[in-house]
Amino acid sequence: MLKVLLVGHGRFPEGIKNSVEIIMGKQDNLYTINAYTKDTPFEEELNSFIRTVDLDKDKLIIVSDMFGGSVNQKTLSNVDMKKVKLITGLNLSILLEVLMLQEEDVTDEKLRSIVEETRKQIIFVNDTLKEDVEDDFDF
Repeated sequence: MLKVLLVGHGRFPEGIKNSVEIIMGKQDNLYTINAYTKDTPFEEELNSFIRTVDLDKDKLIIVSDMFGGSVNQKTLSNVDMKKVKLITGLNLSILLEVLMLQEEDVTDEKLRSIVEETRKQIIFVNDTLKEDVEDDFDF
């Protein structure tokens, strides 16, 4: 079974899970850890979750909020990267793509492709509007 764990600062993981479920309905394979919102250290929550996953049978993708952040760094140092896939830069587009994967489709190549495609969706819209206006005056 494919399991997806969202980790991030504050209630961001919980909030983005809520957004996904508005769009896709309940996701039984989607889990969250809201770092620094309880007295329990993040590493303890992460390790506790990891122990519930049979990494020899299940596939686990962890998606963290930001590359240089403490949550991502602590995730890196607390999981077996040979058995877990870690993506950083959590946003709604990437999460929707990951959740549409079938377990057998979870490959490094496919995840790289998803990252590249969703990266293209991060756009400064003002520039695209400016280009559209300029195109209107081309004769």
